[in-house]
Amino acid sequence: MHADKGISCQCPWVIHFSTARPGPYICAERDGGGLPYWLYAIHPDISLRSADPRFLIRVEAWWGRLLPILRERLYENGGNVIMVQLENEYGSYGLQTGYCDIEYMNALKVSNQHNSRTLS
Repeated sequence: MHADKGISCQCPWVIHFSTARPGPYICAERDGGGLPYWLYAIHPDISLRSADPRFLIRVEAWWGRLLPILRERLYENGGNVIMVQLENEYGSYGLQTGYCDIEYMNALKVSNQHNSRTLS
């Protein structure tokens, strides 16, 4: 493994693996879940973490740029990324809000497959 791929080469028994969390929503500890402020400015009434087409078109654009780069860093391609999380704790979110958008999660899966065949 190469150090430039994020793998530790200093000690033969220590290898650092990571889980990629490309969003769209990355965590509740970040303002807006890590979503950009300009998204709220353009669409103040946007329904986040849903199949709202105004939201999904931005997700598609983001993943269209990010996932091809991430593909190179997958473990199977010599990198240290062993898993990709499409959404952050969405099942928990659904339990808390009483709302779980299956169409949204399916849209994320399809977008992921479209933007990177390796990340399916």
